[in-house]
Amino acid sequence: MDFWAEVTGILARNWGKLVGAAVGLILGIIIVSFGFWKALFLLICIVLGYMVGSRLDGGSWD
Repeated sequence: MDFWAEVTGILARNWGKLVGAAVGLILGIIIVSFGFWKALFLLICIVLGYMVGSRLDGGSWD
């Protein structure tokens, strides 16, 4: 079997785990860099910005 086909197959089967690990890594770096409360504020701002942007695009709140 082709190496890249096998790699993409593994990535396709485990994309949720990979995304979760990446989010955890980014969150950990933010907390270590800024501290818990500043990181929490940043994450709240990101979520609110996403929600407002989604609403402006004509979508729903999700």
